[in-house]
Amino acid sequence: MASLSVVAIGAEGTAMSWLVFLFGLLLLAFAGVSARGALDLLPTELGFFYANAAALAACAGVITLSIGALIRRVDALGKRMKAPQTTAVATPPIEAAQSPIDVTAPAREPQEEPVHEDVAPAEPVSAAPRLIGRRSANGLDYAIYSDGSVEVNTPDGVRRYASIAELRGSLAPAGEAD
Repeated sequence: MASLSVVAIGAEGTAMSWLVFLFGLLLLAFAGVSARGALDLLPTELGFFYANAAALAACAGVITLSIGALIRRVDALGKRMKAPQTTAVATPPIEAAQSPIDVTAPAREPQEEPVHEDVAPAEPVSAAPRLIGRRSANGLDYAIYSDGSVEVNTPDGVRRYASIAELRGSLAPAGEAD
């Protein structure tokens, strides 16, 4: 099975890929020898060791052969990337400028746009604040928004505060307010 992998890949390749393939084949050969030794000694500890070594070597051999195939594919891809592209692309001919640039003419200064005083400047459009999170404490449900505002669902209805500090100020008794 290992020889099929080497034949399927082709004859050309780097020395590293051939070394990896050779190492994979050696691991598979070791797996076969260990498996053969394990057959006679299987009831003993040494036979069990040979069987485990055979299974491990077989797995490592297959993985090593796969890495060798991967090395070859990466090398082939690298060669394709380095090869010049032979795709012909039709480019339109470059036309001469219709009028030559006069480098001796003085440069014009930029003109300022007239200011219209009767037009009010546009107010920035503010997006609606998005909900960051919801909390529940002291029997009240709170919704916290991205602009810092807080919405409280009280038994009297929903109230909106510009900030947590404003909310705390409204919840504090009149004697405790700063």
